[in-house]
Amino acid sequence: MPESIEKLHFGSEGDTFVVTSTDLAALTALAVLLHSVFHSRELLSHYIQTANPRFLDR
Repeated sequence: MPESIEKLHFGSEGDTFVVTSTDLAALTALAVLLHSVFHSRELLSHYIQTANPRFLDR
């Protein structure tokens, strides 16, 4: 979702993944995407392999 990266603010709270935004549409799109990825190892693998490395902690 590179088109929404400026609208989403990522962080963590303890061991919890946190995303905040004032843009409800961007948050909803991320929620739908994360839900589909959570249920598909193939899709998760695809997104990890094609992600922009600057957004991944390695």
